[in-house]
Amino acid sequence: MIRMIWLPRIRERLFRSKLYNLTLQAGSKKPDNHLPILFKGDAEYGRVIRVGDLINSVKLTSLHSTEKEKNARIANHVHRFRWLADMDASGLDTSVTVARELIALWIEVHGRWDSLSWSVEVISERLSVWLLYEPFLMTGSDQIFQDAFYASVHRQARHLLRARALGVREGDGFASVKAKIFYNIMFNGQVAQLTAGQDSLARQIDVEILPDGGHRTRNPSQHLKALRNLIEIRVALTEAGHGTPIWLQKAIDRMTPMLRMFRLGDGRLCLFNGAGSTTSEEVTQVLQFADAKGRAIVNAPHIAKHL
Repeated sequence: MIRMIWLPRIRERLFRSKLYNLTLQAGSKKPDNHLPILFKGDAEYGRVIRVGDLINSVKLTSLHSTEKEKNARIANHVHRFRWLADMDASGLDTSVTVARELIALWIEVHGRWDSLSWSVEVISERLSVWLLYEPFLMTGSDQIFQDAFYASVHRQARHLLRARALGVREGDGFASVKAKIFYNIMFNGQVAQLTAGQDSLARQIDVEILPDGGHRTRNPSQHLKALRNLIEIRVALTEAGHGTPIWLQKAIDRMTPMLRMFRLGDGRLCLFNGAGSTTSEEVTQVLQFADAKGRAIVNAPHIAKHL
């Protein structure tokens, strides 16, 4: 019990130390490969993003107790960098310049570990987004930005690769594994490392996906997110010439009929077990790229068992 109480504090002291941050240094090596982008951003939102709000949010370095819930939502949105996809989709000539300035600011403010922006779940999603949109960010970039960007990518990846070994809970396991596989495809491409990443993914599927294809949370929006992650991993592996593991395709084939069952008449997903709102377009895209023909299931014993 004492060990469980003190371990997170010990880890936090380690992560904040100058010595630990020195061990994250890994140069600014450029990628050998690039990743395919399946799911496009929202062009309309990308054209109306309030850049000033993003700048102020990037500068946020702690969650003040009086505004903890509000700031947590801000951190969730800003530090994951999902909005990069929307900026890319916007088609505005200024978008890439603004995106680089925001990333440069983020690196300046959050280049070292902090509990707000370097949690495993947040860093996993941010790293995946940065890697996916690396070609967009590099368009017209100078050497200073390139060196800072790649150095930060390597630092974050190094920390993420260590986190599990140091006992950090991963939260969204698929997001973490996806980030590691994406990183290995782009910068290493070594069979041994990719095999280790695939082994981790196979174990995570056993943990998170029930035999009837449902996600262990019984949460429709979490199910959608998990299936999207698996699809992106499958396509990245295939495009990199590594093929699709049979067990990965089988997991996607099991999950797709369950997603169809969760879908309402207007195309969105039903809301229960804490599910957030989704758009019909999001669901349609995931079903399209899943490329699984199974119809919506009518019997889900493993999901129903826990409802």
